[in-house]
Amino acid sequence: MTPSIWVHCLLKNEENYIWYALNSVVGWVDKILVWDAESTDRTLPIVKEAIKRYGDKITLREYGPLSPKTYSLARQEMINQTKADWIIILDGDEVWWEDSIKKLCGLINEKGEYYESIVVRTINLIGDVYHYQEEKAGKYELAGRKGHIALRAISTKIPGLKVSGDYGLF
Repeated sequence: MTPSIWVHCLLKNEENYIWYALNSVVGWVDKILVWDAESTDRTLPIVKEAIKRYGDKITLREYGPLSPKTYSLARQEMINQTKADWIIILDGDEVWWEDSIKKLCGLINEKGEYYESIVVRTINLIGDVYHYQEEKAGKYELAGRKGHIALRAISTKIPGLKVSGDYGLF
């Protein structure tokens, strides 16, 4: 049986990229949860337009304000509401190349039972789609790798799956 995959997108003020971010993954997953943290730009109308196009495949929740302390609580609440085998984390400004999302979902579908999570390489754009940071500039360290990498897929079968701690800068 093919594992189900839901996307979690927790965002604020991503009007420039959210349309592209959602469209880059919607054809590859079963559902997308979009939770907005009080956007003041056109993010909400853009997400609502995507919902008109894709129906209940995308759901929107106007979550409210987030802080470093409450961010992990929101992520945990998303996990608790998820009825899928796998979660893909999608930032509001993260656009997947088709071959990349195809490869990730293919790995989940073919070998997901053997993994708890999947770390991927990323390309960090600077200002526009033509300029990006070199790989050696990446400082993240995960799973014995260093560079522009991110934990992007998580199995919901992990016993006691929990998000905790403070997150990022607000």
